Amino acid sequence: MRFPSKKLTCDEFINKKTEEGGSLALNPPKSKRSDPVNKLTRTLRKYKEKRIKSEDELVKIMEKVKLDKTILIKEKIDSIWGSMEGSNYKQVKHEIDKCKQRRHETVTR
Repeated sequence: MRFPSKKLTCDEFINKKTEEGGSLALNPPKSKRSDPVNKLTRTLRKYKEKRIKSEDELVKIMEKVKLDKTILIKEKIDSIWGSMEGSNYKQVKHEIDKCKQRRHETVTR
C-alpha cells in the first residue's frame, strides 16, 4: 500500500526533478533525439559491411569450386586415358584433335 506523498510546491518539484536527473521538458533533449541522417548513414555502413563480407565469402566459394572442378576434370581424364593404355592412344588423340579443329573452324566462320 502506498502512502500519499506530501504535496510539493512548484519550486520543490523542479528541484526534486533536477536532482534525480530527470527532465522537465516534454520533448527529449536534442542529443537524445534520433538524427535521421545519422541513422541512415549508420544503416548504409552496416549494409555495405555485410555486402562486402558476403561477396568475399562468395568469391572464396567460387575459387574453391573452380579448384575442385579442375581437380575432378583431371582425375576424370586420367581415368579415361589410363584405361585406354592398351588401345591405340595416338590414333584416338589425333581424332580428338581433328574434332576440335573442325569445331574451331565452324565457330570462326
